[in-house]
Amino acid sequence: MAMARRVSFPVPVLTVDNPQRTDRSVTNSWVVWGDQQVFPGEAFSSLSVNAAGVGADEVIGARLTAVQNGVDAGSWYVVAYGTAISYG
Repeated sequence: MAMARRVSFPVPVLTVDNPQRTDRSVTNSWVVWGDQQVFPGEAFSSLSVNAAGVGADEVIGARLTAVQNGVDAGSWYVVAYGTAISYG
């Protein structure tokens, strides 16, 4: 069984690819991104906030990617992204 990282505010963010609710069916899904952050925890929280802002109930399959900060070769941001889902 895969271990899931969960950020519960304001919507759950999971690193597994399966919705956690089984009592309701998924009615819509789309890709959502967080904002550029310095730390992974902040990146997942930003993803949660952005997902809530566009009406998601949960984010599944959350991942982190790194983005270079301008021309400074030694400076990077982390950005979280995943599949936002809503339940019917």
